[in-house]
Amino acid sequence: MKKGVFKFPAPTHGVDSDGEIDYYSAAKALNGVIESAETVNGLNGRFGHLLNEIPPGLNYSYYTERMGHPKPVFAWRSKFSDFLYKADPELPVRTLKASGGQYTGPFHWNNRPFNTNELKRLQTFPDDYVIVGGKGVSAKQIGNSVPPQFARILALSVVEQVFGIKLPFKLNKLEEYHALSFRKLKSKRTKYYFDKAQSAINELDFNDTLKSKIKSRKYYAKVLENTVLKEFSKNVKDSYHISFKSKSKTWVFKLNEEENEDDFKELYTVKINHKDNSSLFKEIREVRLVSDSVKYETYLILWKAFERELIQNSIKADLVQLNGYYQYKPILKIDNSIKIDDLPKKIKNVWKFLKLVASDENYSKIRDIK
Repeated sequence: MKKGVFKFPAPTHGVDSDGEIDYYSAAKALNGVIESAETVNGLNGRFGHLLNEIPPGLNYSYYTERMGHPKPVFAWRSKFSDFLYKADPELPVRTLKASGGQYTGPFHWNNRPFNTNELKRLQTFPDDYVIVGGKGVSAKQIGNSVPPQFARILALSVVEQVFGIKLPFKLNKLEEYHALSFRKLKSKRTKYYFDKAQSAINELDFNDTLKSKIKSRKYYAKVLENTVLKEFSKNVKDSYHISFKSKSKTWVFKLNEEENEDDFKELYTVKINHKDNSSLFKEIREVRLVSDSVKYETYLILWKAFERELIQNSIKADLVQLNGYYQYKPILKIDNSIKIDDLPKKIKNVWKFLKLVASDENYSKIRDIK
């Protein structure tokens, strides 16, 4: 057994390297890369178009209120850091993922996915190294691999220190007294990208008003087993009639068991406001969910109808984004007007629960609804 202390190789590039050698940037790594038939333009799907506006080096957080975006689709830290992450050509690319969703980066700074030849270069594989399989299989193999150049430096360190073989060049090693700059650099880079986001946002033109874009409409709806709201143009079994109106500074969603609004009798209303009295989004200051039925599925249908309008009008990605994120205290003030004592016994506890969920007083507390 080999005795002694193994010393890991010191950084070869960056401010902590000997001579502070510049990082090998993503653009430099891809210089002269072999063309690939896999290359596709743009990114499809619901959020694909958002990639175009994101400055290189940033991710979905560009579209957050924290970054100052006038149309914040997402809440701060509501997605993984690789979501819509666009590589910065002037810096090394971040970790390549073996498995990810449709919007998992890194993406090319030209607003598209990297092809296999580019991924090989970024992971330091030689151009002539053959990876068997299609784009998805190849990307998974590359993402699961150790970058060959990283492995080479580590292997040379083992050759020198463990096997005692003298190398033809000096390989710097990390000593106990070496202080690395990762945290300091991370802080500087955070400010750099924040300033970059502000610069891009300042060039945007968002003079259009929300009111002129939103269309009032009527339809039938019911919730399927997987909690998806299904819309219908005509009455079908177990569906409810929904009307949506965008008034001055207010959205109103009304649910009828019957289509005839003359027979409508309001049984509960949910008022949704921002806690600090600011607009929920753009000029809308209040949302009302109104029902003439106390069947508890109507509560879910109305919230889903509200979420549908947020999504279809490209205001928010979902309700979670509107109310902050799970680990943060909710920013919505929700007033549920239902008179619980007047309800039938079999549904009374369900409505007690719904009222507790909506009340900020019960945030992060355990309550007994009996």
